[in-house]
Amino acid sequence: MAHSLWDEFLTTERLQLGQVRMSKEDIVAFASVFDPQPFHIDETAARSTVLGGLAASGCSKQWNAHPGWRT
Repeated sequence: MAHSLWDEFLTTERLQLGQVRMSKEDIVAFASVFDPQPFHIDETAARSTVLGGLAASGCSKQWNAHPGWRT
């Protein structure tokens, strides 16, 4: 179903927006500039988190998913 306004989405609705693959180097490079949290840029620190390793910043995923912003 096509939507044009946010209030037309159901809270239980799921959308497939595509996939973006990011290398470890991509994750660290983006986070080093825009979101320098230890779990994004330091593998050793990231291992002690609930995720158990590096995690891509939500901002980087949005950045790379937007066709006009891709680097």
